[in-house]
Amino acid sequence: MTQNRKSKIVATVGPATESEKVLSEIIQNGVNVCRLNTKYNDKSWHQKAIRNIRKVSGSKVPILLDIPRLDFEIFENVDMVAVSYIKNALEIEKVKERLKRQGRKLPIIAKIENISALKNLEEIIQVADGVMVARGDLGRNIPIEELATLQGKIIDTTRLANKPVIVATEMLLSMTKNPLPTRAEASDVAHALFDGADAVMLSEETSIGEHPVEAVKVMSKILGFSEKNGDIKEIEHNNYTLGETIIKSAKDLSEFADAVVVFTKSGGSAQKLSNYRLKKNIIAITDQEEVAKLLNLSYGVIPYFKKFTDKYFDKNHDIFEELKRAKLIKNKSKLLLIHGNNWLESGSVNALSFVEV
Repeated sequence: MTQNRKSKIVATVGPATESEKVLSEIIQNGVNVCRLNTKYNDKSWHQKAIRNIRKVSGSKVPILLDIPRLDFEIFENVDMVAVSYIKNALEIEKVKERLKRQGRKLPIIAKIENISALKNLEEIIQVADGVMVARGDLGRNIPIEELATLQGKIIDTTRLANKPVIVATEMLLSMTKNPLPTRAEASDVAHALFDGADAVMLSEETSIGEHPVEAVKVMSKILGFSEKNGDIKEIEHNNYTLGETIIKSAKDLSEFADAVVVFTKSGGSAQKLSNYRLKKNIIAITDQEEVAKLLNLSYGVIPYFKKFTDKYFDKNHDIFEELKRAKLIKNKSKLLLIHGNNWLESGSVNALSFVEV
């Protein structure tokens, strides 16, 4: 299905959502990433939850495993890891090295929730693959009046580094018990979007709440309306490479296209384009599975995993028929393509093309 809402929803799976039926409902109503919080429940419960998520969604909805410490055992068959209580970049590097020793490569989301992480924010963002503004613990470690300003600073700094950023904790907390949120909560979700967050997260609302499906529906409605009717903060870069200049040009040209298709190895081009908060969908084609999973967190990006057998870019390639069959584009769509001479080569973006398919 063509994606209409561009901001992403991360939902925590727990006893309220572990069944295949409820998982199917929350995914159908807009969940982009399922989170498992290993602070709660045992290993066997999490393994069963992973199996249920895979059964319902296949590989379309990635699983984010939230771990409480650096040496925590990382379960098989997850797509991303969020690490709690990070203090500096070295700790992120340790997690990556530990994964490497296990023969695994997973994107790492750094949770910003203590004073040390705030002091070392820029170095953490440089080595992490994304950031979570973990407002629960963060709000207990700083004066409460500073929280909103720091949320904005973390979002800005993460976007300038072209990484996705999630805002989390107590977004629709009253829906743990009630079928509707408070006015303040609805405003909080919208303002996270206006601040520039790529994604927002549900915690207790979907893990142990009495109205998990309704919480997802409400969050999706708030985000969808706010995208169309509100002002999202823009991030302006000062220095441009050739590739970045092309991507900036794509922002201006996108109004003449039905969708933008970007061919990306590392995901960097797609995330840079995402930062312009286009009105059109961005279809990001990559041959790296971990990149495709991570791009599920990026605003406006629909990732598509594809291994090309031929090397050179070709506007007449059957990839566009594939996108039609996947219902990501419609027949006679006018596409703006961002590409290089080769299909997928890191740092090779050097051209813009229009094609009608």
